[in-house]
Amino acid sequence: MSFAGNLLLRATGPRAVKRFDNLSRAPAQSQQRLLREILGTNADTEFGRRHGFAAIATFRDYQERVPICGYDDLEPYITAEMLGQPNQLTRHPPVLFTTTSGTTGASKYIPMTSEGKKAKSRLMWLWLSALYRDHPGIVGGRMLSVVSPEIESYSAGGIPCGSESGHAYRTMPGPVKSMYTAPYPVFAIEDYEAKYYTLLRLAAGQDISCIATVNPSTIVLLADRLAHHAEAIIRDVRDGSLSADVAVSPELRASLHLKPDPDRARRLERAASSAGGVLLPGLAWPKLAAIGCWKGGTVGAYLTRFDTLFPQQPPIRDFGYYATELRGSVPLSDQGDAGAVAVGTNVLE
Repeated sequence: MSFAGNLLLRATGPRAVKRFDNLSRAPAQSQQRLLREILGTNADTEFGRRHGFAAIATFRDYQERVPICGYDDLEPYITAEMLGQPNQLTRHPPVLFTTTSGTTGASKYIPMTSEGKKAKSRLMWLWLSALYRDHPGIVGGRMLSVVSPEIESYSAGGIPCGSESGHAYRTMPGPVKSMYTAPYPVFAIEDYEAKYYTLLRLAAGQDISCIATVNPSTIVLLADRLAHHAEAIIRDVRDGSLSADVAVSPELRASLHLKPDPDRARRLERAASSAGGVLLPGLAWPKLAAIGCWKGGTVGAYLTRFDTLFPQQPPIRDFGYYATELRGSVPLSDQGDAGAVAVGTNVLE
């Protein structure tokens, strides 16, 4: 991990954990304060005026005045925001309309404000800080992560629509950005194989100490592509190149500033040889100290392959309840797939 990122995590990580501990000691009071703050901030929105936010003082008041809403109930407000009409659901304007994965139907648009983004960022930093507390080796190298492209389209009002993960990755502070393996433009590569090849080529040339991506299927995919392209990747590491067969623009190629690294290439060759010619991620990155991904539900089945892919058997920490709409919990240990409720960020009735 970069010096700046390492220093930032060491300096601010313990404070983030302590702050969350303090909020969690009195969850009811923390939730009441947060509810008042949200209601006061958004009282003069269309939604706030319709439901009398200004007169709400308690959870009971809120439950009586604001009915349980599904997406269909909120969609007219979201549509108005997308057309450029302000103060619909939130006083602060959306900076991005994030798109859901469409698990329960068509993709939905979720307005994300700068304030909402900061709240999620604080929870991500809390998760990382607790991981560092328990596994300080994660600062020994870079973090390998995968995100979706930030911009897929634009609303009629000119606001970008796309992936929250891509937006967060592109706009993260410099010290945090320096922790990651690849610059954001790599994830904007349109060709699927080219994107994963380029990401793995960059990762193979670095010491990776943490892999963090929500879905474990993505980690299995990375491992499969690493094995498939092992010979070409090792050659590129040795020569300081990016294969000419990969559909990447000259501008992006030049921006990567690749340099020959024959010593690392030899280590990768030995790693592949020790596994019968297959380059396993756990052997390619022997300093790997921890993995972050979902562990429960249907996706948990992918973890059965991890013992083979990572012979050193690094600890695995769940990401918790993480959706486009919110990050509802933060796992603070490696046990199980649950986490502490994010009482300072989300109001839970």
